[in-house]
Amino acid sequence: MRFYNHPWHELRGLRRDLGVLFEDIFAKEPYDSDSKWKPLIDLIESDEEFIVATELPGMEKQDIKLNFYDNTLTLSGERKKIAEEKNYLRIESYYGPFKRSIKIPGDILQNKITANYQNGILLVHLPKKQDKKSEEMKIKID
Repeated sequence: MRFYNHPWHELRGLRRDLGVLFEDIFAKEPYDSDSKWKPLIDLIESDEEFIVATELPGMEKQDIKLNFYDNTLTLSGERKKIAEEKNYLRIESYYGPFKRSIKIPGDILQNKITANYQNGILLVHLPKKQDKKSEEMKIKID
């Protein structure tokens, strides 16, 4: 039996979908009723930065909009059907407008935010503000 036909694979997908549903229900971000789909977002933290990774297959980078305000990254755009005027016999992909917002849990150097889009993956790098670390110094005792 191939992995993708295995019943556990289907349950993993259901678990992921339910997780997204509950995230939507309990999220503090406003629900955008015009959105037909919501791309999945991963938030990664390192010592130097936060990275937001989003899967946006089949999109052109000029169709993606990014904004950062009040420590919230907002991603929006529209994924278009491959062929609008064709007779689809089966559609399993999501299309249409989307909007996702994610609160970043730290202070960010806004002027250093960068983003790149390659092979359907959008990566947004949000460098952290680094507190000046005190340097060790010897203190003379009088």
